[in-house]
Amino acid sequence: MRMSFTETMDHVAVGVELAGVSVLGLVWSAARALIGWSRTRNGRGTYQELRETIGGVLLLGLEILVAADLIKTVAVAPTMENVLVLGLIAIPA
Repeated sequence: MRMSFTETMDHVAVGVELAGVSVLGLVWSAARALIGWSRTRNGRGTYQELRETIGGVLLLGLEILVAADLIKTVAVAPTMENVLVLGLIAIPA
């Protein structure tokens, strides 16, 4: 059974969305914080590093979700309404 281009791109967009909401980055942030804490025993510095890495992970996740929306808008459902919604989301970024 062959899939159409639209169906294929819809599956690609879903895969990108799954990557965007993945918790692997949060696990990575916690691991880095634990390693840093075990080396320095500095709670304040560890907390700051944890906040920075989690913030970076959240920003990366949002960027990936915007990319998934872009794929859906351009390849799956290129209606004017979808393009305008994507534009409203992406302009502040």
